[in-house]
Amino acid sequence: MNNQYTKIMMHYFDAHNICVEHLLDRIVVPLDGTTAVFAYMSTFESLGTKDSDIDIYVISDHIPKKDFKRKYLECLGVSNLIVDGKEFDIEYWLGTNIEDIISKCKNDCYVDKSLIKILLRLKFNCVVIENSYTKKLLDMLEGIDINKYIEHFYITLTRSFYDDAIKLFKAKEYVSSLDCCRYALWNIVVAINAMNGNPNLKEKWVSKIFIMNEGYGDSELLKKYYKFQGFDMTPYNETVDKYVENFLEFINECMMKVIMK
Repeated sequence: MNNQYTKIMMHYFDAHNICVEHLLDRIVVPLDGTTAVFAYMSTFESLGTKDSDIDIYVISDHIPKKDFKRKYLECLGVSNLIVDGKEFDIEYWLGTNIEDIISKCKNDCYVDKSLIKILLRLKFNCVVIENSYTKKLLDMLEGIDINKYIEHFYITLTRSFYDDAIKLFKAKEYVSSLDCCRYALWNIVVAINAMNGNPNLKEKWVSKIFIMNEGYGDSELLKKYYKFQGFDMTPYNETVDKYVENFLEFINECMMKVIMK
């Protein structure tokens, strides 16, 4: 158990008069030694707001059939609950599926980025119920370098968008090239964040993490990032083709930060 995250969670529960038992009573799975329950809050990563909800991950091979309103990929379903006046998202996952995702990452096999997210949530977790199955999952997670996996995954995505941007630029399709540049930049910054120990795949947090860490000591890189993301409102007089050309050079510079580290 990560005591740091547990303290944050318990402090939050106490401050908002939330009872853990009331939450556990709403979970539709038998809470025995075959079920793991983890909690995640954005504040574990110094992110989020006072209105951020709390995500609960229930992992078991004994989840009853239920008509969940929300599902995605291998997640069996998501319940949105109000417990003691606070909003919770409770996701239900088969244990065998989670173990398979961990195994694929360990062996450098392809995993959809939405599935990588669940592993990150288990990495930055508060264990709600301690038992042998919880320990088994945490031990399996210890066996993978999730940061390295994210680096490789997102540098590959970056190259794909970057190559498309180059082709479109040469064809003088500057607007489409610029769109590909933006996608490429976002993906490479995910890789740079992970390389520096800050893996996070949420679109709304990627720039904040990079900027909050001041470009990891590279002030020139940070300055260019401000410019190309539009955060720097200083007027400049570049033509669109020159702007895209400079954008492509910047993305290549960012890729080199990961490739040549």
